[in-house]
Amino acid sequence: MDKWEARFRTSPRYLRMFPPRSPPRISHVNATLIGLPRQWCSLIVQLQSGHIGLNAHLHRIQRSPTPNCDSCTATGNSKPETVNHFLFECPTYRKERHLMKQKLGRGADSLAHLLLGKKDTLRELIKFTGRTGRLKATFGEFCLD
Repeated sequence: MDKWEARFRTSPRYLRMFPPRSPPRISHVNATLIGLPRQWCSLIVQLQSGHIGLNAHLHRIQRSPTPNCDSCTATGNSKPETVNHFLFECPTYRKERHLMKQKLGRGADSLAHLLLGKKDTLRELIKFTGRTGRLKATFGEFCLD
């Protein structure tokens, strides 16, 4: 284990990205991302770390007046727009989530499976994100074959 990996393993972000049950080796995560477009890798790493253009993070860095999901707030149900909310809970993306679940099965209900999965799983996650259009301002259009 090199110096950087040892330092990273002691950081709070490591525990958020890799819960204590079965942390994958960093080399495994890097190997999964090899060959994917840079835009996709950036999205996946930002989803893993929680440092992404969703209101919970933007509010934390003082770029959004509220941490709540705009869609849910408009319907009178204020919930923080976290990665978990975006991927699993927000009713606005119910249709997109259903399409992803059709392809991935039960794996679509697991954050670890989605963010640390194989390339096919990551591809479906990218498709989901592209279909929602929620992160279009940050990442632009996703080129999906």
